[in-house]
Amino acid sequence: MSAEQTPTFKVDEDCLHTENLLFRMVCDATGLEIGIYPVMFGYRVRYGKIGCGFTETDWCAGADVEQIIRAYAYQLTLLEDPCLDNSDIPPTSQVKPFKNDTDFIRDIHSLLADPDTFEANLARLRASFPLTDEILAALKMSMYSFH
Repeated sequence: MSAEQTPTFKVDEDCLHTENLLFRMVCDATGLEIGIYPVMFGYRVRYGKIGCGFTETDWCAGADVEQIIRAYAYQLTLLEDPCLDNSDIPPTSQVKPFKNDTDFIRDIHSLLADPDTFEANLARLRASFPLTDEILAALKMSMYSFH
């Protein structure tokens, strides 16, 4: 893909609120997907090749919707940058959740070619994100309750 072609991710409406995947965006041009997975103590934001299990990154975002959206916006912004080599994106933070890892945050910010694009993605996700703290709490209760 040339620098003139900006990859564009779109929401995969079919996967919303499935058992193991709460939100997913795909980019047909690059063959990549970004998803949110529930784990025992929160949620992970992961990306990878479509259908390959999101193996490139595994960012712990905790259980706070704002941090999940922020992690998602970071990955979306980096993956939509046609000049960035995806292998430069840190696969995980050393401190969990990622917001507590100052080195990780510094590394992410150093990769952002245009912070305004990140802010625009953040605003777009905040406005349209299908999950709220209440929904996440209810999902956690249903996932870990024994019947």
